[in-house]
Amino acid sequence: MRAWQLVVAVLLATGQVAWPWGIQTYSERIGPCWVLQVHDGDSISVRLPQGEVIAVRYLGIDAPDEGPISQLAWDRNRELVEGKEVELVVATLGGTYLTDRDGRWLACVFTPGWPTEPVQVLLLREGLARLDLWEVRDDFRLWHEQMFLRGQLVAARERLGLWKLPDFCGNQDFIIAAIKFWGDTEEVYLLNRGEAALELAEAWALVDEGAQERWERGENPRNSIAFEAAFGPTCSLLPGGVLVIRTGPGVPPGDRRTPPQGCGTQQVVLNWFGNQIWNNDGDIAYLYAPGPTLVCTYRYPWRTRSEN
Repeated sequence: MRAWQLVVAVLLATGQVAWPWGIQTYSERIGPCWVLQVHDGDSISVRLPQGEVIAVRYLGIDAPDEGPISQLAWDRNRELVEGKEVELVVATLGGTYLTDRDGRWLACVFTPGWPTEPVQVLLLREGLARLDLWEVRDDFRLWHEQMFLRGQLVAARERLGLWKLPDFCGNQDFIIAAIKFWGDTEEVYLLNRGEAALELAEAWALVDEGAQERWERGENPRNSIAFEAAFGPTCSLLPGGVLVIRTGPGVPPGDRRTPPQGCGTQQVVLNWFGNQIWNNDGDIAYLYAPGPTLVCTYRYPWRTRSEN
C-alpha cells in the first residue's frame, strides 16, 4: 500500500473521522440473484431467488450516461456482474424497500469475487462513477460509507477516469475530492496531488454556493472558511495528503475552531464550527487559491435530476 493510500485508510477507519448516524434505516441481504442484464454503469436487472425479475439501481453512486467514461463504466460493470450470481443488500425503511424515482430497488451489490466490497466501490475506485446521493433524509443511511469514500479518494488521487477531466479539476493539484454532507458531522475531503508540500495558512478559501457571491464581493459570509485564519500561522499538507474539514453539530463544542491537527504530515484535520454548511438536497463547493483564483468546484449531485 502506498503512503497516501494508507493515509486515506487511516482517516476513514480511525476515530479521527466520525460516522454518526443514530437513525432507523435497516438492510436486508437477498441472494443469490442472477444478473440478466447490465443497463449501464450503475443499473442492472436481476432474477430474485423466487424467480421475480426486478430492476436495481446501485445505491450511492452515479456513473455517466454519455462521454468517454460512460462506455468504460458500462463495460466494467458488465465484466463485474453480467451473467453472474450476486447478492443484494437492500435498504429498508418502515418495512419497505427504498427505491429510486423509477421504482428500481436501491441496493449495494456483491459478487462472489468481491464478497465484502460492493461493486459500487470498485467503480468509484477506478473513477468510473462518483459518489452521489439523492434526497437524503434524517432516516437515511449509506451502508459501507467508509468504503465508498475511500474508493473515491483513491480515484481522485490517481486522476483516474472522471478525475482526469476538466469538470473534475483534472488539471489541478489541490482539489475537493468528496463531501460527506449527510449526518450531524459534515466532512469535506481535499487532496494535495502535487509533488510539493502545500502551505494551507495562505489565502485559500472554501465557500458554499449560497455564500459565493458575497465572498467574491469581499465580504465574510457565514458558510465560508478562510484558510489563512483557520490554519495560521503555518500548517503544511505533504504531497499525497488529505485535508479533512469537519463542520456541523456533531463536532464536539470543545473541538470547534481549535488548531488543526496533523500539520506537516499527510493527514490534516480541521474541526471548524458547529453549523451545517452543506445542503442535503444539493450544493456546490468552491475552492479559491490565493489571488483569489477559483481552482476547483465540487457539485453534488454532479448532474441534474433530468440527466440522472
